[in-house]
Amino acid sequence: MHGTRAGEVHRMIVEGHDYLEARRLDNEAKYHLSMYDHYDWHQDTGEIVFSSGEAKVVASIQMVGDVSNRSRTWLWAWANDTVDDPLKKAAITVERRAVPIQSGSIKGGPYLTLPSSSCERAAG
Repeated sequence: MHGTRAGEVHRMIVEGHDYLEARRLDNEAKYHLSMYDHYDWHQDTGEIVFSSGEAKVVASIQMVGDVSNRSRTWLWAWANDTVDDPLKKAAITVERRAVPIQSGSIKGGPYLTLPSSSCERAAG
């Protein structure tokens, strides 16, 4: 990968991580999610449930993708047959918007349209 392209991809990943971390902190402040013993997500209902015995916080979810520590790869939800279609609407939107501009005019290039790619697991 060309050095400039690699820098653009890295910047995009960092910006995405920072955005999600800010949302996590907002949700922690508002709902105190870390005080619950565990969480479960359910494909059949499209919900994540935080609880300590009984359900306390229930929210809708979307799956974006998954990191495999074994293969050191990222797999988009839109390419994952184990994720039900209603849970990958957001990931499908990313993929569809990226297809017309995958020629390189978008920062990140083909990474938004490749079903999987090599990666390192991020801390946190």
